[in-house]
Amino acid sequence: MINEPVVAAMIILALIAMGEIISILTRARVSMFLMAIIGYLLLIWTGIIPKGLIGDSKFVEVGAVLGTAPIIIHMGTLIPLKAIRSQWKAVATSLIGIIFGAGLVLLLISMVYGYKTAVAGA
Repeated sequence: MINEPVVAAMIILALIAMGEIISILTRARVSMFLMAIIGYLLLIWTGIIPKGLIGDSKFVEVGAVLGTAPIIIHMGTLIPLKAIRSQWKAVATSLIGIIFGAGLVLLLISMVYGYKTAVAGA
């Protein structure tokens, strides 16, 4: 029953909630992530939950599909536009670096692995 995706996800989310409660009670002196990982390790070491619980929860698949883009967009929306304008040199440098890096990946990887692989990598 623990290997069912919904039950496995519930156990992991309960560990995160427990860590968050401890973090709130200690006013963030104890990290939420630390408490969740310690709880996860203790449950694995005592044999209460199986070692493959994270894989059973299907969080890996969901994170691979939905994880990266919303996080990047959310991080970008946290920065006020005024702060971005005041640091235009850093923004310009990072954009030039992204363009240059993607161009190199397309140029070099295309010769070795093919264009489709290079586009996926870029």
